[in-house]
Amino acid sequence: MLNNSAPAPEMYYRIVSSDQRELRVSERALQQSKILGTLISILGYSSEDIESNPAIPLTNIDGNTLELVFKWCEEHKSDSATGKDFDEKFMNEMDDTKRFYVICAAYYLGIENLVALVWKSSADRINAPVKVDPTPVETQLQTTTISRKCSRCGSTETCKWRQCRSPNILCNACFIYHRKFNKDRPESASVAYEFRKMKKTH
Repeated sequence: MLNNSAPAPEMYYRIVSSDQRELRVSERALQQSKILGTLISILGYSSEDIESNPAIPLTNIDGNTLELVFKWCEEHKSDSATGKDFDEKFMNEMDDTKRFYVICAAYYLGIENLVALVWKSSADRINAPVKVDPTPVETQLQTTTISRKCSRCGSTETCKWRQCRSPNILCNACFIYHRKFNKDRPESASVAYEFRKMKKTH
């Protein structure tokens, strides 16, 4: 004989935060937490008991933080293909302060997967390369690759181009000489350098 009875509706527990906000959270979502999952198993409430008994107090977690934590728990109460996309959006919407409160709450409630998520996301943010816009000088050096020429000696080859007394561009040798002696590199030095370079190539 077929059993055509509908499955029992999921129960939603009442949770009260430190600032007296009451939230309703499904039983399966609460089971993401070791602390709350154990508690509701011990209580063994029916749907009538939930309404007739006081809400479960969490006196050291504020309502906004609990709302974020339970939002994550509701999303992960069942295996979902959208879980990864949700996690990424969930973390990106939180600033550092919210992340701190969420990880403290998750640690306190024993929600290990949420703790791991916040730690990994925060670590990825710290290790991410910082994109810095080039300075005007760097932009000029990057856009003058064809017509680069040392303003002092006229050389068109160097191991590194340098900026000195904008808009002048110096070869590395002229720049080092100027920095060391606080004057322009003499023409004789640049001629000697070109001569030595010619000897190396022949």
